Amino acid sequence: MNLLEKITLYDLLGYTLPGCVMLYILKIPKKLVEGNGTQINTIYYIAIGFLAGIILSELSNLLTALYKGRPQTKKRIEDKLEISPSKVKKALNKAGLLTKNETAADKELLWRYFTNMFSDIQIDNKYSRIHNYASAELLYKNIALVCIICAAAFWHRNLCIEMWLSLTASAIFFRRWQRFYEKKVLYTVYWYVHKYISSCPPQP
Repeated sequence: MNLLEKITLYDLLGYTLPGCVMLYILKIPKKLVEGNGTQINTIYYIAIGFLAGIILSELSNLLTALYKGRPQTKKRIEDKLEISPSKVKKALNKAGLLTKNETAADKELLWRYFTNMFSDIQIDNKYSRIHNYASAELLYKNIALVCIICAAAFWHRNLCIEMWLSLTASAIFFRRWQRFYEKKVLYTVYWYVHKYISSCPPQP
């Protein structure tokens, strides 16, 4: 089964829902938001919301990259991981990803090759749950950014209560994103090592 066939409702919601919410709050495009709700208008609105969601996702990637790159974030995930760096290295070596000239420390291999590990696990039907974690991560990440944008819009309109509610919601959704991001990383590593080293337990 290829990746396109594994698109879930979470994937569609992860782009469309945040995009439509942002368009509605900001009244963009105004004619569609305040229109008569015809079927054509609804289709246009959802399509524009989906495109807006893709843009939101790219922007939120820039913000979340700062969090992911923090040494504290990596350290917390490494502390939760019950698999030794040497086993990760062994799995990467069995998968043929490591070269003889690899100079990175064992601990750094996880982060250097994480994208490769995730791509491998994501298309393997045995580990289909990883796609659910990744989809939920996408949804919460984009909604968190929408809440920040809405808070700025409410501040501009002098709607203090709505602004604080949006900021609170943003913090909650960011925390949800954080949890699913960490789950995605942990399960990716566990399942990747399990795939290439059968003696390793399949999950945390």
